Amino acid sequence: FSASPSNVSVLLGNPGSNLVDLDLDCEEAKLFAELFAPKTGFVYGRASNKTSHYLYRLPESDEAQPAKFQHAKYGCLLEIRGKGQATLLPGSVHPDGEDSTLEGNGDIAGVSYSDLRRSAALIATCTLLAKEGIPKGTRQDVALGLSGLLCKAGYGLEQVKLAVYHLAKVLHDEEAEKRKSAVVDTFKKYQQGKPIAGITALRSILPADTLDQLASWLGVSAQQDIDDLMAELNEKYAFVIIGGKQRILNIK
Repeated sequence: FSASPSNVSVLLGNPGSNLVDLDLDCEEAKLFAELFAPKTGFVYGRASNKTSHYLYRLPESDEAQPAKFQHAKYGCLLEIRGKGQATLLPGSVHPDGEDSTLEGNGDIAGVSYSDLRRSAALIATCTLLAKEGIPKGTRQDVALGLSGLLCKAGYGLEQVKLAVYHLAKVLHDEEAEKRKSAVVDTFKKYQQGKPIAGITALRSILPADTLDQLASWLGVSAQQDIDDLMAELNEKYAFVIIGGKQRILNIK
């Protein structure tokens, strides 16, 4: 046997094990993964990039579909590595010469693919906004827009509060605590059936390609904002023609 170091890798998405690797490609993604990635005891990485891999076991009925969360300007932020791919395990030596070490207790947690995909989308959303930055003077508007966006995507109140608050902290927002109120107000309005902010509200603040990417990851669209606005207008106003002239009447 050779005395030189040897590597151990595992094929992902194989029947029987059905393992997937949440691979985090930047510091922001690692930070938000600590908050939103499903808990697992198999977290690993190399010395210069610790906690960059989270290993999970999917139910046999779930397909380990690879998914990349990337942006034209910032490259790949994170990815779900799965079927047809492999990952180096702790104890191996990375191509840059660093040892890969286990940071957890070694217990691989089970998770459904849909839950992992939703967590990854939330991590990617926060990561991209952290990289993009939010101009001063627009941060409360962005907090409202992001709250509405995540609410419409089906995330819960506590998750969204964490996302908005920690994004503000990463961006050194002195009023990070205040941003939580935007989340609470948004969810209250949503529960009352009132229109809430979303993609459309962010159009004048953030680049179009960033918003399009977020909408794709989260499975929402600007059409939802338009539908909400039209529903509100239809409740308050009526379009009529009187004496051959068009009129908008307030029916409240």
